[in-house]
Amino acid sequence: MASNISIVHDLPGPAGIGRRQHGFSLMELLTTLVVVGILSAIAVPTYRSYVIQAKRTEAKSALLATAGALERCFTRFNAYDDSQCAAAAELPRTLIEGNYQIQAQSLTAGAFMLHAVPQAGQTRDTDCQTLTLDHRNNRGVAGGASKDAQFCWSR
Repeated sequence: MASNISIVHDLPGPAGIGRRQHGFSLMELLTTLVVVGILSAIAVPTYRSYVIQAKRTEAKSALLATAGALERCFTRFNAYDDSQCAAAAELPRTLIEGNYQIQAQSLTAGAFMLHAVPQAGQTRDTDCQTLTLDHRNNRGVAGGASKDAQFCWSR
């Protein structure tokens, strides 16, 4: 008579064979942390650079808007510094987010020179510090690593 004996093949063998692993190994965890660290080291400075450029654009827009308002005063009162000119009366003014202050370095009946001076966190803009604009639409920059007005006003 033949016997029905079956051999069980599910017995645990050497380490890792027949066993299911749960979780991560220390090497997998360290590798993941290194990759995340490298990506962060690249992404964070790039993000900060874009934020600084966006805030600089806000200052350029404010300078142009203020210059436009002063031009309307000149058209109406024949002077940039007329006492009835609301645009001249509100200078200096800080932009809503507090990143720049618009100042009139010189404001006379026939000319003006506006400056956008960085405030708070925007002082970290090492390329373009103070943006300038005059009554002839001459655009410039004072301070910062880049003395090139074209670079500061085009970016």
